[in-house]
Amino acid sequence: MGDDLLVRTPDPITVLDAETDEPITAGSPRYGFRVAVLGIPSAAAWRTERGLELVGPEHVGGDVPFVPVEERYRR
Repeated sequence: MGDDLLVRTPDPITVLDAETDEPITAGSPRYGFRVAVLGIPSAAAWRTERGLELVGPEHVGGDVPFVPVEERYRR
C-alpha cells in the first residue's frame, strides 16, 4: 500500500493503541507507540452532495476525490 491514500474524509479515521485498544487522541501520541489505524464508513448523510460540501476532501484542501472506504477495499 505504501503511499496510497487509504481513507478520505468524511470517513472517520481512528487511531488505537495496539496493546490496549484504547483510542489515541490528538494530544497523546508519542514516538514508539504501536497503533492500529481504522477507517470507518461515515454516515450516509455525510456522503450526500451537501455533506461532501461541508466535510468532503475539497473542504479540507484535498484534491483527491472521495471514495468510500468500503469501496477501496471491496474484494
